[in-house]
Amino acid sequence: MTNTILEKSDQPQTPQPPEFYVDSTILQIGPYGALLDFGLRRSTVEEDSLIPQVRIRMSIEHLWVVTKITDNLLQKYIDEVGPLPLPAGLVKELGLEEEYKRDMEADHD
Repeated sequence: MTNTILEKSDQPQTPQPPEFYVDSTILQIGPYGALLDFGLRRSTVEEDSLIPQVRIRMSIEHLWVVTKITDNLLQKYIDEVGPLPLPAGLVKELGLEEEYKRDMEADHD
């Protein structure tokens, strides 16, 4: 009987999911689910200036869970590292001034 040791290259490789860098998101919610388009902004300031990179579809229930987990992780990061330096104009344009102020002024000690 022979012992065979599998070399690393002999082992089946698990395929890795693709990775994307995105700086823009479009979120749509309907009665049956949510649609998230992630992409890159074009250099122009036209209305539909998103260059799509990936589209994610999920249930609204899944979106709720992901949102809560993401919010908790992000707040923990802010508490440990400090405020995120977002441009005031962007925060105002998105109507997030109160949330930004509340989240960034939390105790960071």
